[in-house]
This record gives sequence, structure tokens and C-alpha cells, in this order.
Amino acid sequence: RMITAYLQLIERRLSDHLVDDVRRHFDFVNASAERMLRMVQSLLDYSRIGKKTVDSAQADVSAALATAMTNLDSMIRETQAVITIGSLPVVRGQGDELVRLWQNLLANALIFRRGEPPRIDISAVAEGGEWVFRVADNGIGIATEESGRLFLLYQRLHAAGRFPGTGSGLAACKKIVEHHGGRIWFESIPGRGTTFFFTLTP
Repeated sequence: RMITAYLQLIERRLSDHLVDDVRRHFDFVNASAERMLRMVQSLLDYSRIGKKTVDSAQADVSAALATAMTNLDSMIRETQAVITIGSLPVVRGQGDELVRLWQNLLANALIFRRGEPPRIDISAVAEGGEWVFRVADNGIGIATEESGRLFLLYQRLHAAGRFPGTGSGLAACKKIVEHHGGRIWFESIPGRGTTFFFTLTP
């Protein structure tokens, strides 16, 4: 924040004397500092995952999803997304972390869309003593060769200028699900969409 503040102060004081080439340098450094700030904030948020116990806590998955959708309301409206939601259970979990889990998964589907409005289908089924959740979209999909680094922190699959974000969202999802004793994986067809699966305990 200090780097950005001083850069903007210098730019304002010298604004009448900056040639276009130097002004572009200022813009580049400002953009880099802002991106670093977002990365530091995402790292702090990532480090906080798992601080609260989930041993006996109960969380309403539908309520967590509703909060995540409220947080993403402007993006949902802007993209004209259609979200279909099935019946969702109450699970052993930490509510704030589940909100973030849903928010990251939904944001992913909204950001990595094709030319048409996003369609997102959310459902859950009880299998083998656990709940298996499914989040399917009609987005750009994920190439098979990228699967090994999809859930790693700061591992972007696309150029930073093409899609927004820091590359921490799915890493946070993995950490949240594993903190709840579950697992997360995906299936995808490039150009046709991706389905994320994760498990939680009743």
C-alpha cells in the first residue's frame, strides 16, 4: 500500500512533466504493486483456513451457498448466469469456510466462461457415509495436462491479462475441503465445461 501511495503521489506532482513513455512505466509499476497487494491478501486469507475446529460444528450448506451467491450477486447478474440448485444437506463443518468454498467454486465458473451465459448446476448425493457435492458448468474447460497443478497455490492456467484472479481460489478450496476431512477432484472436457466434486461428512 505504501509503494502504491508514494507512486501515485509522485505521479500527481510530476503529471505536467511526464512523457507518454514514462507515464506507461508508472502505470505498469502501479498495476504490479496492486497485483502484489492482492496476492499478499490472498495468502493471508489462505493461511487462516483451518484455524477453527469442525469436530462438532454443524453447518447448513444451503445457507452457506446463499451467502456466497449474495457476495457474487453483481458478477452473477453481469454474466446472466443461470444457477440450478438441488437439495443440499446440513454437514459437519465451519460455516465461514464453506461460504468461501462455494464462493471460489462459483467465481471460477463465472470467470472461466465461454461466449454464452454461464450455466451452473449444483447438487449433492449421499454415498458411503458422506455427502458428494457436484458443481457443473458449461465453461471453457480444463486441459488434462493441467490437472496436476490445478489445486496448487498461485498456479494460473491462463495469462494474467486474460482472466482476473491471483491463482489461489482452487488451492483454498482444496485446503478447506481437506480441513473438513473430505477430498476434491474434477472432470472436464475442454470447450464444453468442468464439473468439480467434493465430499463432506454428515
